[in-house]
Amino acid sequence: MFKKIKNLFLVLNFFILCLNSCNTDSKQVKKSQTNVLKGPAIVIGILSQDSPKNILNTLYPLKNFLESKLKRPVKIEISQDFNEYYQKIKNKKIDLLILDPATYCEIRWKLHRYIIPLVKPEGGEGEITSVFITKNSFHIDRIFDAINKKSALGDERSSFSYLIPLSMLKDVGLSLKDFKEVATIKNEDRIALFVLIGEYEVGALSEPIANKYLKDGLKIIKKSEPTPKFLIATRIDFEEKNKIKNLLLKDINKDVLKAFNIEKFVFAEDRDFDYIRVLIRNFKGKDYIEYPKNTIKVAILPLYSPLTIYKKFDPLMRYLSEKTGYEFKMVIPKNFEEFIKIVSQGKVHFSYQNPYVYAIISKKYPLKVLAITVGEECVFEHKKKGLRWRYF
Repeated sequence: MFKKIKNLFLVLNFFILCLNSCNTDSKQVKKSQTNVLKGPAIVIGILSQDSPKNILNTLYPLKNFLESKLKRPVKIEISQDFNEYYQKIKNKKIDLLILDPATYCEIRWKLHRYIIPLVKPEGGEGEITSVFITKNSFHIDRIFDAINKKSALGDERSSFSYLIPLSMLKDVGLSLKDFKEVATIKNEDRIALFVLIGEYEVGALSEPIANKYLKDGLKIIKKSEPTPKFLIATRIDFEEKNKIKNLLLKDINKDVLKAFNIEKFVFAEDRDFDYIRVLIRNFKGKDYIEYPKNTIKVAILPLYSPLTIYKKFDPLMRYLSEKTGYEFKMVIPKNFEEFIKIVSQGKVHFSYQNPYVYAIISKKYPLKVLAITVGEECVFEHKKKGLRWRYF
């Protein structure tokens, strides 16, 4: 009996010692964590376009990654509307900004270049397309079939559910006036759901969101060219900007890439988003385009959408910038008439057009041919008359 009591006493003592040890270890871990994360918190700010749960699931790996590398606490701030987001940035309450390209262009202009881009995503869903959708049962197979139908677009500040869809319509000679009714809906999931229930016959949104509802009866009838889904920017006076940029470019954690569903981050420049500024000017009448002093301006005849023109000609602009030491930037006019006007008035240094346009302008303004383009895409041929011309 005495032996059993003694054994029980020993077991109890061992149990108490284990509890004390656990408490001590727990306190040491907490103390260790407190010692590791020092200084004011770095704040990641994002404008809400999804559920808080989805946003946090995407951003938490980035938060943990930055904390582990910088040894500073990192917070996530979700703003519910543009004005709230803008005021936080203006008052220096946000350090890292995760932005839609159109939102970036507007905020940078309002804050007089106070924010700068750091990186943009690449691979996976790093670059996405805008799409027009409809319901399978509506028998709408092309965007022209949607004329006089009810349409839903996204927020007017959205690249993928508003600006790029407007450009897609213009490319085929359509506009919002060709629809019976146009609604703007902030949330892209709601656009898809409204089309599914028949409230609207056509909707515009980003392809990843549309893909979620294809199995439920949606179909895609038109796609844009791909463009960066978002960018990460910062304040120009944020002291950790270069360190964070290098981490995102060279030492990024795979969990972060997986959460964003991308392959990597790449260096971003402000000029990467000039085509979005062209869309804002063309469709909203707000001119956010920046041409720094000594910029060499090259007017491009607007035969394609701004995004297509940008993809075709931006490599040439960057090549010329690198070789000459001057910054070459495109000027993409709104239409043919505006192209004629700005070239004739000498508002650009160079222009790219076909011989027909050159002949029109050269009658009023002295132009000199510097070069012609070569290749199959650069030659127009009239088979019956045997006429051929090149762009120059």
